Amino acid sequence: MGTPGQGEPVSMESLFKEIREMRTAMDQNDAEHSNKLDSIQKTIDPMSQQLEKHSTAISYLNYDSSRKNLLIFNLTEQQDETLNVLIGKVLDLFTRGLRVSNFTIQEIDSVKRLGPKSSVHRARPIMVKLVSQFRKSEILKNVKYLKNSGLSVQPDYPPEVREKRKQLVNEMKTLRSQGKYAYIKYDKLVVLDKIPDRNPLKRLPSHSPEVPVKKAYVGVASSNPVDFDLANLFSSQGLPASQDIMMMDSSGEINNAVAQTDMGTVPTNELVAKEKVGSSQQHQTSITQYIDVQKNG
Repeated sequence: MGTPGQGEPVSMESLFKEIREMRTAMDQNDAEHSNKLDSIQKTIDPMSQQLEKHSTAISYLNYDSSRKNLLIFNLTEQQDETLNVLIGKVLDLFTRGLRVSNFTIQEIDSVKRLGPKSSVHRARPIMVKLVSQFRKSEILKNVKYLKNSGLSVQPDYPPEVREKRKQLVNEMKTLRSQGKYAYIKYDKLVVLDKIPDRNPLKRLPSHSPEVPVKKAYVGVASSNPVDFDLANLFSSQGLPASQDIMMMDSSGEINNAVAQTDMGTVPTNELVAKEKVGSSQQHQTSITQYIDVQKNG
């Protein structure tokens, strides 16, 4: 047998040997490449986690920097408008247009127009940075007073949220054209089957639960003024008399309206009147005795 380089036929055994050697070399290369990829992946994973943390931190910083901001649109802009003039316009809008009570310049951190001036006379939007997020919410609640004025006051959002909201606008319009109630809340599209009732619900009249009333007893010689008042109330309504004491059960019904005395059965109102007269006479006697003691002393 000759060598392959001399044009002699190659045996099958030598051919298989060469194939095995090539396969072994390829397997080694694959293993080396796989090891390199694993090493690179191990390096990338921590970097990806760090990048995600930085991205989250940046998103929070963007949110934090914009959460007290307001954007004002279509507020007239003068050609030679100064910062003092701009602040005066914003204060006038908040206090008179939006009716925010006791709003002062100290509640504004900064005011500026956004974007470069254009040759076309067009008012640039205004960004207002407030000191208090509470004031921002109060201002946004009063935007209803700007209806049909052409002016608009809106909350500011981070750049990524603004981009997301732009993408949702067309979808929102499509859903509204289908008769659904859709609106954008921060960076999410909210869809309802029907428009919610925004009219404040009046509180329905509440009925207090029935509370068992303790039975009130009026005795013959009772000196409790409450008992006597109850007796006057019941007797004045012409309630039927049936037993020797007056009782009221939890249903509010009167069981009797008379009292038994040594003189016989007496209507409760007469008995009460006599008791009141007697009590008054005793009270007057006590006062007279006290005065006499003071004089004699």
